[in-house]
Amino acid sequence: MQEDDYEWGSSSILDALPSFTSQQRRLVLAAMRWRKALQGGSEHGGAFSGWTVMLNIDQSRESGFRRLLQSGGAKVLPSPSPSLYRETTHLFADFTRLKPGDFRVDVAEATAQGVTCLKPEYIAD
Repeated sequence: MQEDDYEWGSSSILDALPSFTSQQRRLVLAAMRWRKALQGGSEHGGAFSGWTVMLNIDQSRESGFRRLLQSGGAKVLPSPSPSLYRETTHLFADFTRLKPGDFRVDVAEATAQGVTCLKPEYIAD
């Protein structure tokens, strides 16, 4: 049986789901594209290879993002801390979901030290 015909991202799957938006279709196609790139012996270590990531998001979402980033080859730091800005390449922060009293990184300071600061939505993009 030809597995590619049944893989998430194949044309047969996309044809069966005509209500997908163009953004949803791009995300679906990305899964197959990355599998082929990684399976083909590419020098890619994953979508997030070479990244050292700091997360400053609410704890209910942190473990999912942590697993996703690590499976894509990122090193995820154990907790947000200004002392780690120098080794961080990417900082994902979502202050709207943090509780009062939760630690909040200083985005201006992190940016000044060369850290790329983004919202967690960027991970899917």
